[in-house]
Amino acid sequence: MWKCKDCGTSVSRRSELLKHYKLEHRHYGRRHSYACIYFDCPCTCKTWKALLSHLSRSHQPSSQTELTTFKCLLCNCNQRSNLKDYFQHIALHLKNSETVDCVFQGCSYKTNIYGSFRTHRSRNHKDCSVNDLKPGILERQGSSSDISAESHISDSIQIDSVDTELSETLSTENVTDFSLDDQVLNDLPRNVELKVASLLLKLEHIYLVSSVAVDELLQEFDYLISTASVPLIHQTIAQHLQNVNCQIDETVLQELSSTLCKSNPLSALFGGRGPLSTAWKRKTYYKKHFDIVEPIEYVLDSQNRKSFQYVPILKSLQQILSCQTFVEKAINLKSPHQSDEIHYKSFYDGVIYKENLQLSKECAISIILYVDDFELCNPLGTSRKKHKICGVYWTLGNLPAGCHSSLSNIYLAALIRTEDVKCYGYDSVLKPLVDDLITLEQEGLFIAKLGKSIKGFVHCIVADNLGAHGIAGFVESFSGKYVCRFCTAENVDIQTKEVKSGLFSARSKEIHTSHLKALEENSFSSHFGVKRKCVLSEKLSYFSVTQSFPPDIAHDIFEGIVPVEIALCLTVFISKKYFTLANLNEAITTFPYKWTDKTNRPHVVPLSYITRKTIGGNVHENWSLLRYLPLLIGTRVPSNEPAWQVLCELKDIVELVVSPFHTEDSISYLDFKISEHRTVFKEVFPHERILPKHYLEHYPWLIRQFGPLVALWTIRFEAKHSFFKRVIRHTNCYKNVLYSLAQRHQFQSAYNLHMCRFSKPLLEVADVSTLPVEVINQDIAQAVKQKYPHMDTVDLAKNVSYNGFNYRIGMVVAHGSLAGLPEFCEIVHMIVLQETLIFIVKKLDAWYLEHYRSYALVMSTTRQLRLVEAHELTDSYPLAHYMVDNFGWEDMAGKRPAKLRVILNPDDTWKLILPDGIPESMEQLMDEIRKVSGLNGNLRLQYHDRDFGNALVNLTSTAELEDLATVKVIPIPDDSQVITLSFCNDVVSPQSDDTEILSSPSSSVSTRTQMWPRAFLVPTFSCHTELQLEKGNAVFRSDNTRLTLSWKTKSDILEKLAEEIFKFKAYPIDADFSDVAEALIQKHPCLSEPSSYNGCYGWKQRLKTKMGNYRTQLKGLGCSEVLANSLKSKAPEDGLPAKKVKRPKRGEANHIPDIPTGETPDKLENERLSLLTEVKKRDNRAVIKAKMDKTFSLRRRDIVGKESEVEELKERWPALFTTDEATFFPGTQTPHIIRNKGGVVREKTQSILTLLDQSLEVNQKRECLLKCLIVYLGEDVDKLIKEYLVVQKEEAEMELERCTMAVYVIKEEEDPLQPLHDIGVVIEGVQVLSELPSVPHACAMLFGLIYALNLSYPSELKYTFDALQKLFMEIEPKKMTRRVCSLSVKL
Repeated sequence: MWKCKDCGTSVSRRSELLKHYKLEHRHYGRRHSYACIYFDCPCTCKTWKALLSHLSRSHQPSSQTELTTFKCLLCNCNQRSNLKDYFQHIALHLKNSETVDCVFQGCSYKTNIYGSFRTHRSRNHKDCSVNDLKPGILERQGSSSDISAESHISDSIQIDSVDTELSETLSTENVTDFSLDDQVLNDLPRNVELKVASLLLKLEHIYLVSSVAVDELLQEFDYLISTASVPLIHQTIAQHLQNVNCQIDETVLQELSSTLCKSNPLSALFGGRGPLSTAWKRKTYYKKHFDIVEPIEYVLDSQNRKSFQYVPILKSLQQILSCQTFVEKAINLKSPHQSDEIHYKSFYDGVIYKENLQLSKECAISIILYVDDFELCNPLGTSRKKHKICGVYWTLGNLPAGCHSSLSNIYLAALIRTEDVKCYGYDSVLKPLVDDLITLEQEGLFIAKLGKSIKGFVHCIVADNLGAHGIAGFVESFSGKYVCRFCTAENVDIQTKEVKSGLFSARSKEIHTSHLKALEENSFSSHFGVKRKCVLSEKLSYFSVTQSFPPDIAHDIFEGIVPVEIALCLTVFISKKYFTLANLNEAITTFPYKWTDKTNRPHVVPLSYITRKTIGGNVHENWSLLRYLPLLIGTRVPSNEPAWQVLCELKDIVELVVSPFHTEDSISYLDFKISEHRTVFKEVFPHERILPKHYLEHYPWLIRQFGPLVALWTIRFEAKHSFFKRVIRHTNCYKNVLYSLAQRHQFQSAYNLHMCRFSKPLLEVADVSTLPVEVINQDIAQAVKQKYPHMDTVDLAKNVSYNGFNYRIGMVVAHGSLAGLPEFCEIVHMIVLQETLIFIVKKLDAWYLEHYRSYALVMSTTRQLRLVEAHELTDSYPLAHYMVDNFGWEDMAGKRPAKLRVILNPDDTWKLILPDGIPESMEQLMDEIRKVSGLNGNLRLQYHDRDFGNALVNLTSTAELEDLATVKVIPIPDDSQVITLSFCNDVVSPQSDDTEILSSPSSSVSTRTQMWPRAFLVPTFSCHTELQLEKGNAVFRSDNTRLTLSWKTKSDILEKLAEEIFKFKAYPIDADFSDVAEALIQKHPCLSEPSSYNGCYGWKQRLKTKMGNYRTQLKGLGCSEVLANSLKSKAPEDGLPAKKVKRPKRGEANHIPDIPTGETPDKLENERLSLLTEVKKRDNRAVIKAKMDKTFSLRRRDIVGKESEVEELKERWPALFTTDEATFFPGTQTPHIIRNKGGVVREKTQSILTLLDQSLEVNQKRECLLKCLIVYLGEDVDKLIKEYLVVQKEEAEMELERCTMAVYVIKEEEDPLQPLHDIGVVIEGVQVLSELPSVPHACAMLFGLIYALNLSYPSELKYTFDALQKLFMEIEPKKMTRRVCSLSVKL
């Protein structure tokens, strides 16, 4: 049986399934690929012919079952494949100019030219099969059937007759199969008729073929089928009857031939009386069978013959929602949509929708309107105003994300001449639309597929600023006094004041109503920018002028701010002679754009940009230029150039604004960036107008109102204009043009709905190579086996479209994040597994370069391949990587000669020539330097870093170097080979030998001597920076003027702060970054940020990025704490960047310290072995402590790095499990708080408090307090302290073996005041401590071992341990759980 992948229909033959595709699935075709009919094949084909070719080449009915191996005579490569793949392998040798002998017997031809070899094979060996190959090339390895491999393999040579072969195969399948179900047979004429009609509808209204041409084409077809082909049919029938020895009268034969031709279904449709024979009949047929919603003409002025065309929106909605596909995919129709409380993903998450309680609690149809003017014939732009039309479009807001951009999902509501809109007003031209919307809002629309009526509302109107002001009733001039529809700011104040200042009142419903009232009472022409009512706001209940007009980011940013600011900045750069305009335009045209970047490449900058003060261009060109500008000219512009800062800040803002996903943090950061950009812009260009940026300042607030603004921009709506312009170009007829355009559009919409096009398949791949796992690349095979051990064969692809994104080999994808920075991987290959896409990737190390606003990528040292599924990507968007070379660019695979200036000392400088370019590794570069300089031993290299004003910085990667760079060489003495970045120990009681995460500050392994400070002390910066800050603080105190920093100064501040932070923590938490940022602006108030809610949010974000870069540099230097989180250090099953990140859990100072200077792992292992002997001696505490301190780094590698089991640790480090007299207990206020608690807590603690009052021994009192604390926090005392009698010893042992973590108590009697038999600690079922003096001491030792062994708190006691750590031990007290925080307040 053959089963349809789309609908699940089962048929008996392959040919029947192909018929089913053509007749039942009308949506297959141009925009919806044909899926291969074989269930185990993931391929899709864009055309019917491509599908037939694919079936012929990849799925022959007599499939190859014999295993064959072809051997290459040049490289001895053996691989299981067919002859086609073997010749492709030979082609690789030929393309590398290697000489290849002909592979067929008896032929001595040889060549190293691919074209010559191909011509020779075609001319001399066209009919050869695999049996004609030279001996030793083909090996057969057994067969699962009697079918030989020869027939299948030889077929792969004959690739010119693909379609013919398949057609013959399909014909053979059909010869004996005429049995059809009665229902199918009855429906067949209608299906054929609809198929032909849809084809003609497509020709006339999609491809815009004229009706006259179609009529002529059909007449010719009718003649050929019904008349001209009669003799041919007669001859064919006669020949067939003769072959089967059947005699028939000639007259009967002629009648039969004539009847067959005239009864042809196509002839019946195209003939003189056929329903599709003329243009008028076809239109009638289309209207009847394709449910076309016809436009209605509304007369504005009969005397002057003024009218417009309206397409009833209720009928259009009824037609759309009668399609099952739309109903199934739509949001908020079957059940109310649940808004995201944290993130902003769609308008459903915006404040406007959430605040409308009625809409947010019910299912509703949401409409998004679009209004815009366009010119039908505008070779010189819309300024000609000839045949200018106002188009009103709409789309369903209920569609899933990504579907709104399809032009087939944007529908027509009205076409009106622009001059009529100005003459008669929006009230008149929008009246029929508003009437329908009132009906939809009040009565709803019955949806048959759901069996109920659903009401609808207009969510918003998308328009450019001029169109939005026009329909909303605001002043349509942007040079007047009030120009903003979001606030009441005056044009003069916009130039000097920010929206954040709070001086401008936001427009609200109440304010707008008062403006309209004043306008009516006083007969003003306008009042606060309002000049009339909005017809939609007046008539519709859920529509408001102040809440239903989102901003237009396309015109505000990409055709407003971006081209103007780029022109201004380029003027500065060129005037300072960083480069010339010719240099820039050459870089733009010669830049090696990859993949989709080729389509969206920026345009060259025109010579007139200086006088026009704009570079012009459309949205995608300006966006692309802004993206690539740092890479095109970044190497020429200094980091401290103020105009460069303007561009970079603008680039950051654009990336944030167009994001399809927002959080409160990203919105706050956008707010800060906009304010910072305004400040810098006004300093660099003090005389430029600020108007477009005023709209930009509203964006953070508007994102909260509407959700992501990119979902409501005008670009895709504007693309709808192209259909009407194309119609006019083809028809060249302007008579009753509105009706012609509207009718054409409705025919097109009907065809799209008939095809049921909604969205593309999730996965589309044109070609795959199916190979056994064992024959593919060894590294890839190993990665596959690790993740999918049962996979025997793989379908490899080089080009795959998945969820709307196209992925190719060599692209870069973001996968996971580490320490605040995204992790990047390069696609090596792709595996298609049914509907799943799996990437085979290699990891890239990355760090952020602020100057370029890009990430620098280098190949990871692990070079290990791994598998990543598409849904595991951090971001689905594929990226391209480029390499900068001075002002130009080169491909990453390219090699170019390079020259370096090598400084050995002030009097000894060498010129180093590298013919193959700068080496990939530091070792190779050092070897080259040693050859030139004659130096031996270890070297440290330094280079001039542009990020720090060309100051000398240690070189950690050759990727930092460019051609003609300067390198300083510093020999390293033998006794300083190890760079130590180890952790310090912190004094935390209780003390075991390994709570020196936990130990004294005198430990020899320490570089950190204290925990995170209560008040962070800002370090002293460089002399130049301190002088700037001192002067800036003085100015700020006098007139509140904030200091504007150069990039060099800012980098110096961030570098010093990162170093100071690392003294305490390698992985600071969010609260720590806040501490540092607040301390910075407290010490230097001139650095505060006016737009930030706390004055330092931007510094906090910069510090996060800087610490990520700083850790990346330390990883290159071999810092153990950072290196432990590299993929090379992880187990294969944990090979994900964000999986099992090893960082301090509870404020440990020395989490994974480096090996001390002068020590090696072997030396420390010997010390550990000697410890095993020393621990058995008496009175040897000082020696044991010294050796435990010395081996601390080795021990932490066992505990954190290897994650050894407790039992193994007890064997390797017995000294770790010794005791000291040290306890902790809750404060004196605890009993008072607990006694005042009522309910269940009072019942459970009553007996404990009674014992507390009776007991005289201090440890018993402490034990009671601990138990009361556990109960108060809502947890079970038995989970921590397990009590048994001596007679229950065997039962206790069995239970403790299953225990994860606990303190056990063995009693002689039930009396709690009597002495105890034994007290100990159990971890992971292992008794680690026994014979402890008291329960509080045992709890203290358990707490210390949790730290020492890097264990997590048990989930059932998380509040208790959280309180012990943060309240009583005061370790990391910033981040408390709610219960502990409540207790802290009461204490």
